[in-house]
Amino acid sequence: DDVHRRSANPADKMMTMTLEQQEATTTTVAQKEWIENSLRGGGATTTPQLLTTKTTVTADDPPPPTPTQQPKIQEEQEPEQRILENDNVVLQQQQRPQLLVKETTQEARKSDPKGQKNTRLLLHVGPHKTATTTIQTGLRKHRYTLAEDNYFYVGKLDDEMDVFRPIFQACFPFDSDEYPCHEQTIWRNFVKKLQQHCDAGHNVILSSEEMSNYPQKDEHWDMLKNEAFACFDSVEIILTYRRYHEWMLSYYNNMFRPVQYNPYVKCWPGQFKEMQTLVTDIVERVEGVLIPTFEEYFEDPRKYEHLQNHDYFCGDDTKTFLHPLECTKRHYEAHFDNISIFNIHERTEKDGNNTLSNFVCNFLTGAMNACEVIRDTEDKNVTVRNEMMDLDAQLIADSAYRQGLIGSKYDSMTRIEFTQMVEDVYWDDGETSEVDIICPDSSLLKKLKKQSLKAEERLLPEFYASSQGKKDLKASFARYKEEKLYCTVDVESVLEGDSSDKWQFLKQQKQEVDLKNDAAPSA
Repeated sequence: DDVHRRSANPADKMMTMTLEQQEATTTTVAQKEWIENSLRGGGATTTPQLLTTKTTVTADDPPPPTPTQQPKIQEEQEPEQRILENDNVVLQQQQRPQLLVKETTQEARKSDPKGQKNTRLLLHVGPHKTATTTIQTGLRKHRYTLAEDNYFYVGKLDDEMDVFRPIFQACFPFDSDEYPCHEQTIWRNFVKKLQQHCDAGHNVILSSEEMSNYPQKDEHWDMLKNEAFACFDSVEIILTYRRYHEWMLSYYNNMFRPVQYNPYVKCWPGQFKEMQTLVTDIVERVEGVLIPTFEEYFEDPRKYEHLQNHDYFCGDDTKTFLHPLECTKRHYEAHFDNISIFNIHERTEKDGNNTLSNFVCNFLTGAMNACEVIRDTEDKNVTVRNEMMDLDAQLIADSAYRQGLIGSKYDSMTRIEFTQMVEDVYWDDGETSEVDIICPDSSLLKKLKKQSLKAEERLLPEFYASSQGKKDLKASFARYKEEKLYCTVDVESVLEGDSSDKWQFLKQQKQEVDLKNDAAPSA
């Protein structure tokens, strides 16, 4: 293995934009009120003049109307009428509001001489770590503009934890033929909400990477197809392609990052955490796991796949390689005919590198207004990305644990608290520091590059042969390698070496452990 040095500078960490920073909405208050009134069956027959112009609300604009001026949406609803109440689109009447008077509406009706709109359900299912958050954030941000084009976003970032995971984990568990929530409120509300959109003639965009591996049983597929999706004239599955060498690193970082909702890193190995599952009468005992290096993970990813309940390594045996998109595609193609691939690496002259405009303008047929607005307001060269989590602090903390250094004054700390303390020292209050790193050997990197090239050639042969394909993939891999993104902190040099006094608190703890062991009587 090669040992290198790298800077641990907070400025190098890719930060996630907050939702508030992304909320420079493209609709005015008047537009919002008009659309919401139409969705409640208010029978809006004319489009406000404001809808024909693209307006951006900024911090300098007048404040929105007071609550007394706002339409009393919640007060007009009975509790049982609130369908997934945290979603922004609530329909109250089983009628088709005259929502659209634009050319897009006329185009949508061409195939129906009676003027009825054909309803589409666009099911965007990931896989995980394929710019899904970028797309979901953008769809939420522009949801009112999309509604003008008769596309309604029903997806993540609106209390997704209370909507999608209970449905696809509790209703469709991996290890059971049961569907325990078949008659429960959450499932009935989910079905009812989609039915109301159908009755109103709406196209619906449903986006959740949780759906990349759910459901697993034929009975569960029947529930989705025959109950939830049956009212739509067409159901279209959209999968997202991200190059394998980029996806693998992002997925690895995400799987082991020290966050509260990841039960496997909340307690140390050998300790168990009782966790209430989404099926309320089941309590699961979860044991903590040690974090592998990227090299260890890449050599046997199946060993850790149970930690996420995903099946992105679906080859017939451990030697068979398939891209995660192929696994998800295989999962859906047995049940749906209309499956498309959204390639986040493909650039167009009008959209540049912007993932959101590429998605909306190329997959939402007839959404010309939203496409134009997003092209005018979104940066062609910037996408919203999750922070690339650096697991160095986690690996240092795990090494300290293996050496018996988690004791004395630190024994009351949780694993996440101890890791956070290590991370604070690692980044040294914003000052740049250097640590030794160990990089995978060349044979592993060659294997990763080969798999990435083969996957793109197999999945997108025309794109692979284009100027944006093979050549760009090789350049991307070279950049990842040059920036040593696959390398791991050398924890032994941190804990044993004398490179910095900042780790004195761990070294002192190690000395105390060594003295205690030396003083212990021999067996």
